[in-house]
Amino acid sequence: MTKEEILEYNKMCMELLEIVPGYFPDELHSTREGSISLCVYANALYYMEKEDNPECTVYDFLKFDYDWNYIHEVITEVEKLKYLVIIQSNYCCIQTIRNSDNKFKSYIIAQEHGVHEGKTNTMEAKRNAVVRALYLFLKWYKQNK
Repeated sequence: MTKEEILEYNKMCMELLEIVPGYFPDELHSTREGSISLCVYANALYYMEKEDNPECTVYDFLKFDYDWNYIHEVITEVEKLKYLVIIQSNYCCIQTIRNSDNKFKSYIIAQEHGVHEGKTNTMEAKRNAVVRALYLFLKWYKQNK
């Protein structure tokens, strides 16, 4: 994913998890149970790093594109929306099993095969597939909800 796509993806994840700027401008806040720990973690990392990196912001420490703890919270939220997230090896698929007639039918909304440095059987390839599928799903969901 490009840097612009990662920024867009992180922003969509924040919206999905209802993470917003906190009471102080340098902090993040959420009232959702799973998101609270993500905000606390990002805030703590930011405060530890801000002296050495004055140009960084707290948003730089939201790792929806890299950290499995963050990625898992997004997957959980997508599943709460009644979508099925399938992860197998270096493949990720997000689908629904309903249509407008409420008949049982499966529709693939986003799918991705992951590759990392030319290899397909690594944890990085799996993570890349999951993040890319989530990114495609969130773009679709934003347009179709």
